[in-house]
Amino acid sequence: MTPSAEAFGRLDLYTVLHSLPHGVTLANTEGRIVFSNAAADKILGMSAAVEASPEDWADHYGVFLPDGQTPFPTEEYPLVRAVQGERTEDVEMLVRNPQHPAGALIAVSGQPLRDEGGELIGAAVVFRDITELRRAQRLKDELAAFIVHDLKNPLTAIIGTVDILVMK
Repeated sequence: MTPSAEAFGRLDLYTVLHSLPHGVTLANTEGRIVFSNAAADKILGMSAAVEASPEDWADHYGVFLPDGQTPFPTEEYPLVRAVQGERTEDVEMLVRNPQHPAGALIAVSGQPLRDEGGELIGAAVVFRDITELRRAQRLKDELAAFIVHDLKNPLTAIIGTVDILVMK
């Protein structure tokens, strides 16, 4: 039997957000975190910095640009940008802290939240761990480069032999 629209209407929003496999964090217009689901805590390696301001997030979570060295600029955080009314898509950030000593690369998308009248009331970000995806892409690129390099010498010899045969 298919659930009715009424059954879905009775679902609690927080229950739904906690069931998602991606991290979800909500903030008010001051940039203070008001909700973070369990997946967010797992992906980030720690619980939400609900008492911290955006300026404190880099220290709390250990957030860097993908180079792993440069601290992520506060004004560029997808959640900060979303609180200012800007939408972001798949901004890559590196999180390195005691739970992720080697670093976890995450892709973060932000969205401003508005009430029925269109007034900004906060922001939401959704993020996922893309560490393994990027590692697999890097290995694929290295394998392709290896194959091209290793085939170059035999192909050069074959082409040279064919050229000699064609000239005869």
